[in-house]
Amino acid sequence: MHIAGTLNKGGKRMGLNLSLTRAGGVSGQLSVDGAGFTVLSTQGSTYFRVTRAFIKYLKLSPSACTLMCGKFLKASPAQSRSLVGDLSMSRLLGSLTSSAPKYRYAGAATVNGQPAWVLHVSDGTTAYVASHGRPYPLRLVAPGHRGQLNFTRWNTATIPGPPPVSQVLDPSQLEG
Repeated sequence: MHIAGTLNKGGKRMGLNLSLTRAGGVSGQLSVDGAGFTVLSTQGSTYFRVTRAFIKYLKLSPSACTLMCGKFLKASPAQSRSLVGDLSMSRLLGSLTSSAPKYRYAGAATVNGQPAWVLHVSDGTTAYVASHGRPYPLRLVAPGHRGQLNFTRWNTATIPGPPPVSQVLDPSQLEG
């Protein structure tokens, strides 16, 4: 699937523009307060490509961009699990399918040209679920204008392979 949108959490505006697969692949962009980076998790490895804005957001020296910007940083398996673990399809959608939330039917709507049921979730979220075919989530709107996520390309999103070795920076090169 593909997920795109923004969420406001803890005073920070987070943006997502990601493709995810059931096998655990992730590819796309994330941002915090407009400072973005690219994530690619494929074939058991995770890579990050940072931008000048993200270097600044992290309060790193601008010279760090000389070394890191435009390159993919390969994460260790432990770093990958801690950084990308919450980005899995099952993790992102788990709260929708768990037995805890209560849903109330609130009518019908159209989301990106697709007929949908409107469901109010007990936590204040509004969920739009496809009313024809498989009942996939199409949109989530967080309560209190805290953001919106759109879900598209169900069962068709693809993840590229690893970046070329010439574009990968070994983390040991960052140690001084």
